[in-house]
Amino acid sequence: MKEPAAFYPVSVEEALASLGGGAAVIAGATSFVPKKTPHLRFPAYERLVFLDGVKELAGVAPLDGGFRIGAMTRVASLAADERLPQVLREAASLLGSPALRNVATAGGNIMTASPASDVHCALCALDAECELVSRGSRRFVPAIEMATAPGRTALKNDELLTCVVIKGPLPDYSVFVKVAQKRTNGISKAALAASFWFEDGRVQKARLAYGALAPAIRRAVELEKLLCGRTRREATLVSKEKITEILGGVLEPVDDIRSTAEYRFKVAVNITKDLLTSLDGAKHD
Repeated sequence: MKEPAAFYPVSVEEALASLGGGAAVIAGATSFVPKKTPHLRFPAYERLVFLDGVKELAGVAPLDGGFRIGAMTRVASLAADERLPQVLREAASLLGSPALRNVATAGGNIMTASPASDVHCALCALDAECELVSRGSRRFVPAIEMATAPGRTALKNDELLTCVVIKGPLPDYSVFVKVAQKRTNGISKAALAASFWFEDGRVQKARLAYGALAPAIRRAVELEKLLCGRTRREATLVSKEKITEILGGVLEPVDDIRSTAEYRFKVAVNITKDLLTSLDGAKHD
């Protein structure tokens, strides 16, 4: 098999010029390299486009009360950036091992399109939008709509994910809950990313995003609507039965080597109930 050509662009324009059929974009390579093993079928790429040299794709910058996060921003940087919402910092700090977080990227975690992508899950709970750029256009896709199936995204062949935008105002309280076999380097069996905005002591907006519990990250929109208008105390009173009913229509957990579908669903219900129960005494971000 012919070895693919390697390209090392130093600008977005150069990167875009290298895209098209037969090209693979490489960010941190934490998912790409494990797939290149003899026992797995893998597409024969003509070109490998390495983004490390595109400096404009890295970094976090304030933007209209929110943030612009470059696609090549390392996950370790997200975990350490105290300006960012707690849900994102916690998700980043729990992704893989310290060594992996030092090379993994925000954009890569999205483009992997894994249902268990922790950073992507947190971004969905922040109503983040992904900027997709081609040589002739620019569009924004909500983070919750980026993964269309495991390993598949809304990105077109001629597009590049350049950044993620979190619009202001930021949530008053947010949290990331991860259940895994082990804390370090463990893939999520179930995850919940939650963000709350309050006004006059009541929930103005809520976002509840679930990872590793469906073919793609899912939001419990009906539960979010149920919480709106409630005080923190009233939110704690949502019953476990109601949570079970709502999540039953949203989540599609599966049996795999890490867990069973039954266990995953029960955990999802329990961590949601625990979150709401603790909401009354939770501190703001």
